[in-house]
Amino acid sequence: MNATEVADMFTSMTKVSVEFNRQLDLIGNAPHPLSQATVDALTRLLAIVAPAARTREQMALLPPPLLMDGIHEWLNRAKPTDGTSAWQRASRAWSAADAR
Repeated sequence: MNATEVADMFTSMTKVSVEFNRQLDLIGNAPHPLSQATVDALTRLLAIVAPAARTREQMALLPPPLLMDGIHEWLNRAKPTDGTSAWQRASRAWSAADAR
């Protein structure tokens, strides 16, 4: 495994996190939470989360230097043109996630 593959894992986990939160919002705002529609939404949610949980388990086994290299690669993929650093972008993203 290399830093690019680890960055791909972070990208995948980010996409899953966004979709996970979207599905939870839909379920939480359902007019009839005890319905087949909720069961269907929970089933979709499980299908989204199960592979991500396996990815997270794989990431937990990686050596910290490889994880750090992967994070660096992941953050640098979307470098903005406004001159902000990877640390600033990560801090802003984490702060936004905590606010939810």
